[in-house]
Amino acid sequence: MLKRKWIVYGILEILNNKYIMNKIIILVLSLVLVSCEKKDYVEEIKLDNYTAKLEYKDGKLINSRNFKDEILYSEFFYKKGNVISKGIEYYPNKKIMLTYSLIEKNGSYYVKTYYENGAVASEGVVDLSINKHILRALRKDGWVYYTKKNNIYWAVMISNDGKNEFVTRETIIDTINNSVLEDYYIFPPRISKQEKDGTGKHLMFPPK
Repeated sequence: MLKRKWIVYGILEILNNKYIMNKIIILVLSLVLVSCEKKDYVEEIKLDNYTAKLEYKDGKLINSRNFKDEILYSEFFYKKGNVISKGIEYYPNKKIMLTYSLIEKNGSYYVKTYYENGAVASEGVVDLSINKHILRALRKDGWVYYTKKNNIYWAVMISNDGKNEFVTRETIIDTINNSVLEDYYIFPPRISKQEKDGTGKHLMFPPK
């Protein structure tokens, strides 16, 4: 059942309207079940101003491209028809905002976020989980944050329990002198504050 959900949530990961999501979930699951006899084909799902285009090869989902108001905002690539192997999200100007790739050995994902100028904003590892119809990213291990000029200014060590993130170490860098301003362990670990949408995405980007 969980593998089946990955198909749905890979397509819908930024849709936070539960009414829309529930209707599309039904449509996607119906298409997966009804069209299993087909081999290579493209299926298109439309609901309100959202469109999902699903590409199948040998009857298995290999790619989904997701549009809002006809503008591509995300696409996903799958292995074995039900596991996201790579994801890309875009800014409205079509530049890459975020990428993540499956880490085969443990099922986590390596993430890179980008500023709109194309520079890397942050990078690290996340666990993906599904909570109340929302695909949620929880950071773990080491995360590094960069300025728009590609200088490291902040690094954190993080763990998670599947529901919350906990910051265990924090390092602040002086980007002018290229020196460490602060480096300390946090005990007990500090819980990261999640936004109301519960996706955890804002935590992957540099603080504004």
